[in-house]
Amino acid sequence: MHYWRDVLMLVNDMTGEPIQDPVPEVIQQMLVVSHDFNTSVVTRSGKTKKASVVLRPIKDDKHALIGVFMRIKEKTLGEIRMASRKT
Repeated sequence: MHYWRDVLMLVNDMTGEPIQDPVPEVIQQMLVVSHDFNTSVVTRSGKTKKASVVLRPIKDDKHALIGVFMRIKEKTLGEIRMASRKT
């Protein structure tokens, strides 16, 4: 098994700079963290794809943290066009 940062990287579309690892923030605050705007995923092969990233804590029945769920969804061309109209 690989640490997710070994397989892909999150970057800011506008600057190209890496986005800080959001997992510690989810663990510390026990809140959902979302990177939806100006976010891209860079894969091991170097490809960049616009994406929406959501992380949420996974809790047991006593509300203790047992993990972090990370969803990465590649944005469709329609979603990209709609976002560019808003700016």
